Amino acid sequence: MITDRKPYDNRYRMMLRTLFSILFCLMICAVAKADGSVYATKSALSEGKWVKISVSETGFYKLTYSELKKMGFSNPEKVSVHGYGGWPMEEDFSKAVYTDDVPSVEVWRGNDYILFYGKGPVKWTSDTGKKTFSHENNAYATLGYYFITDATETNEMTSVSSQGTASVQLDTYDDYMLHEEEKYSITVAGRPNSGRNLFGESFDFKTSQTFSFSTPGITNDDAKISFLFAAKIKSGTGTVSLSANGNNLPFSKN
Repeated sequence: MITDRKPYDNRYRMMLRTLFSILFCLMICAVAKADGSVYATKSALSEGKWVKISVSETGFYKLTYSELKKMGFSNPEKVSVHGYGGWPMEEDFSKAVYTDDVPSVEVWRGNDYILFYGKGPVKWTSDTGKKTFSHENNAYATLGYYFITDATETNEMTSVSSQGTASVQLDTYDDYMLHEEEKYSITVAGRPNSGRNLFGESFDFKTSQTFSFSTPGITNDDAKISFLFAAKIKSGTGTVSLSANGNNLPFSKN
């Protein structure tokens, strides 16, 4: 009878929902287990002693055994370095895959120190098409961070023997310098939300500013200067000019 089937239908629906929930959980667990490169079983930070340090620029950093002992590591020879540093991370994970933990960084171990390559908050890349360098700031941090520990296996750099005798000797190299401070968030008509687009010095009250760069050993080769600005003119028109060593420089929109 119809009145007798209603309780049965409710129990049947509840059984199906429970079964589907169990199957869904098993599928999630299977995916997570199959892709161990993405999901760590547990964080390396959960055990042992860890010390957090910061780096302001990209380059090689030196930690002496004396400094490591002051941090609380009794055996500096067992110390390792972990972390991504300060470079902006790829937001599209289909292009680059990161683990959900702190990766190990290779170190070079001397007699009483270690060296590691640290990444600051500005990422520089070489633009071969324009024959220049371009950079990208970390929009969320002004420093890069690493973790020092003796709770994991050390990751030593390997030595590679030189391949023959060098036939070309170089005594010059390309260099780059940057002045960029992200101090102000601006709004533009039609785009009230400026997001993470931040700009440096304001020219509201000081219409001319000087930025100095020290370039010891510079050659007579051509140099390239690029700058980025945002203008919000209340009325009339405005102009922007760029000069170096007192000489106005022509520039074109890039």
